[in-house]
Amino acid sequence: MDKLTYSIIFGLISSFLFPLTNILDKKGIKHFNSLLFAIIKSCSNVLLLFSITCFILNANFSLIFKILKKNLILVFLGIMTFSLSYLSFLELIKSKYLIKIEALLSFFSLVISIFIGILFFNDKLTFLILFSLILTIFGISLINNLDFKIVKILSKKEWFLFLIMLVGFNYHPLYTTYFSKKLNSPILGVFIGEGTTFISNLIILSIFIFKKKINGNVKNINFYKLKYPLLSSFFLVIAFISLFTGTTKGFYSITSVLSYLSLLWLSLFAHLFLKEKLSLKQYLGVLCLVISLILIKILNLN
Repeated sequence: MDKLTYSIIFGLISSFLFPLTNILDKKGIKHFNSLLFAIIKSCSNVLLLFSITCFILNANFSLIFKILKKNLILVFLGIMTFSLSYLSFLELIKSKYLIKIEALLSFFSLVISIFIGILFFNDKLTFLILFSLILTIFGISLINNLDFKIVKILSKKEWFLFLIMLVGFNYHPLYTTYFSKKLNSPILGVFIGEGTTFISNLIILSIFIFKKKINGNVKNINFYKLKYPLLSSFFLVIAFISLFTGTTKGFYSITSVLSYLSLLWLSLFAHLFLKEKLSLKQYLGVLCLVISLILIKILNLN
């Protein structure tokens, strides 16, 4: 396949699968303690990726450990943030519409990327970038039924959880991309990212076990409901591999632009599987968000 084909195919696959994992997370979290759900999912992620790296890629683990030793600070930051950010996400989606959380995440991630570009890469705050930000705020307001007071969407506790989620969810793709390039393999990069998350979850689990706050939840696991974290894990691994295959083997810009279509898929899936019904103006808000994100990406390319 040529680079353009790689970008289109894998960009669309990732845009479809990422929101599907969110749907499974929301359905599954009703039956599990958040930490247990995260542990089961990350354990499944690691086992799947370990199987791929061992039996398909025949990976050089000595090289992987050598690169990890040279980047211990990055690994430490990953351990500190990845589990907490995902647990915060699970807590937020228990009581909030998925599309509202994802819309806020998209907006603040966009603000962070613009801020970093201006601060470190001498990007200019042009009229079109300002227009994109305004369009994003307008889109969120439409999703929130034309309430422009974004601060009121979440409570103080929920904003605290959202801030933790925002840090981890923005650091994770940078972390994974960095190691993907170092090892020249998207799958190995995802393996390191998910392996770090698993270690992060284990540390938090050990704290909970030490404080005896987890035992009752383990005994009450409904094994039939394990389908939610396991399926979510399976689709997440494929989504990550697709995204990073598209960005490394194809055109980074095209793949990442197509991945922004995930908001449209999420609004559709939430309507079909979670009965989170959106009005016409809320769907218009989702469309405004997608357009603004794609516009920002195109402006960055230029």
